[in-house]
Amino acid sequence: MQAVAEFHSLYIHVPFCQNICDYCNLYSIVNNENNTRRAYLYKIDDQLAESTKQLQNLKSIFIGGGPPSQLSIEELRVFLDSILKFTKGVKNSEFTMECNPSSVTPEKLKILFDSGVNRLSFGAQSTTRKTRNALGRRTSKSQLENALISAKKIGFENINIDLIYGVPGQELQ
Repeated sequence: MQAVAEFHSLYIHVPFCQNICDYCNLYSIVNNENNTRRAYLYKIDDQLAESTKQLQNLKSIFIGGGPPSQLSIEELRVFLDSILKFTKGVKNSEFTMECNPSSVTPEKLKILFDSGVNRLSFGAQSTTRKTRNALGRRTSKSQLENALISAKKIGFENINIDLIYGVPGQELQ
């Protein structure tokens, strides 16, 4: 019998978006139908169950997408429960969740924090309206600021924001 190779990292892509940004090339769908999202969550649970032996000593978990914060509160709980059930979480390492500042709420952030997520990655892409418009990014600067303030209040210490440079029409300053 052949030994099962252990995984050290896990990436899960959540493909659901409110809208698809003009620059995005990732698989994403604008779909807010409960049955589609529920089917996705069941499939993730099944796939994690099939890989349980390989997921026991993870050093990092990264949940990206679409963004995962687009999930409803109940969907987010189900999703994180599946991950924790089959991985034992990540101790003393990174458990990152991408968040869109327009779809994250203090309640969702609290669920993430309580589930062991210890790093947030906010998709800002730019802090200027002109560049965000060029990218088709609909999140406002105040939504980003509010999300960052909420995350800090809840206790997150490891937070990054994604920025894109070299956008046509963008100037160095």
